[in-house]
Amino acid sequence: MTIDRTTMMTPEVLERLFARSSDLRVLALDLLDANPAYPPTRGRSGLARLVADIQVTGFIVPIVVCENGARYTVCDGHRRIAAAHALGCRCINAIVLPAVPTSSDVADVPGGVLAVD
Repeated sequence: MTIDRTTMMTPEVLERLFARSSDLRVLALDLLDANPAYPPTRGRSGLARLVADIQVTGFIVPIVVCENGARYTVCDGHRRIAAAHALGCRCINAIVLPAVPTSSDVADVPGGVLAVD
């Protein structure tokens, strides 16, 4: 699956991916690796507001990760992870996909991409 940082993860893409043996887990932040296709300076605007919102409502949407051996590669949720670090969290809810998807996994999904936030 191609990871494109310029597109958003749509509900259709999420639904398609989550139907493939994914599950919800609580993961330690130190087990998460940034996605190399996602520049660390892009998409970090508004972090202070996100932190403030999370302090009021908590984490509503889990991040999305792919298993990578004993670690996890972040597919969606880089700003939420940054907010978790800012709040001093050690863990975060994550939807875990069994492995890094390939292009054949979403060949028939509209847009055919897995995006990161």
